[in-house]
Amino acid sequence: MGKKSQHYTTFEPPSRKWLVLLVLVLFIPAASSFFTNHKHRSAWEKRDLAQMPNLESVQDIASFFSKMDLYLNDHIGLALDSNRLYRKIIFYVFRESPIRNITYGKNGFVYLNAHSTKYLNSNFESTCIRGVDPKYLPGLTRKLDTIFKHFEQRNYQVSFAVPVTKIAIYPENLPDNTPANILKACAKYRLGNNNPVLLDTAYSGKHDFYYPLQALSSLKDNPHFYPKENFHWNGMSAHVFSMGLLARMGITVDESIYNERSISTVSADLTDLGFDRQIKAWFYPYSGYKIHRSTRSPSLVKQYYRNATDFAEFKTANPATEQTALVLSNSFGSFTVPHLAPAFKTLYHVNINHLAEDEGPVFYAQLIDSLNPDRIIFIFEDTSLIRETAISTILEYIK
Repeated sequence: MGKKSQHYTTFEPPSRKWLVLLVLVLFIPAASSFFTNHKHRSAWEKRDLAQMPNLESVQDIASFFSKMDLYLNDHIGLALDSNRLYRKIIFYVFRESPIRNITYGKNGFVYLNAHSTKYLNSNFESTCIRGVDPKYLPGLTRKLDTIFKHFEQRNYQVSFAVPVTKIAIYPENLPDNTPANILKACAKYRLGNNNPVLLDTAYSGKHDFYYPLQALSSLKDNPHFYPKENFHWNGMSAHVFSMGLLARMGITVDESIYNERSISTVSADLTDLGFDRQIKAWFYPYSGYKIHRSTRSPSLVKQYYRNATDFAEFKTANPATEQTALVLSNSFGSFTVPHLAPAFKTLYHVNINHLAEDEGPVFYAQLIDSLNPDRIIFIFEDTSLIRETAISTILEYIK
């Protein structure tokens, strides 16, 4: 009978060192999980992390281990740092977007193709396809006419200012893998035969409606004109837009002060990419106008709008006019109002994105009358205007 063989595994000293090193490397994420700010990860990823499961019976053991796996994945240490590093590699090395609703285009241009990953390319479709469809123009005109009439009957001067989005100015920088119908539609939109441009022409001499697609497009090649890394505009594009809007209103500013500028470093606004980026944009100090900005002021706003987080009051010591203006907007207004402040003795701004349904009627009645502005300026970018969501909501509140 043969001798039973025995097999032994031995590790040479160098191998033992590498094995210990491997164990330590694998141990770091587990150990660091005890010092990780899991609330920070939850807020950053905009979701609730998996909770520690309880084993209530033997029959639930399969479900328990499944839930435990989710819990460990969500609470492993360094997950947030690793995720950021991964996203940076995708973005900077492979020149692709780590987020499906953000499009990485040509020449470093970045576009927000949708506000949700559930509706990819919906921003492109709304602007470039719906925006050139003439069947939507009559309804859009009727809604705007009603809003103009309502506030003018209350003795307010009314302006609709429509920021031009990047997709309308720079469609040539969309990537080649963009759906063909969108590429074709956006190229057509830029030619100017679109509903916002037609409204600008139709309202000329009747109401202050402003959509300067061609004027801004003619300046598009200026360095940092519309930061290619942003969704919102910033700096020169917002400045030029505001200067044209004030001219449309019949307001003249001192251009020797108004056009002072310098290049500054700001944070890019597409934070959904998952990491911070510092970019260049033009900064306009308007120092000669002596503007004081108070955020979260006037406090009166919170009495009518409980979820208000983006509102401000500008007081200008050397304004171009003695008027008071109220800007009601979505997020594009926040990037625009500093460039309008030199024109007014007092300028109020309220981002109305989170105005609740039960607050709307009182907000548009009592708050506006309490502030008693000489002029109301609505600011919604072309995509929002074309969708009609904001103006339809306003109509519901002022009935």
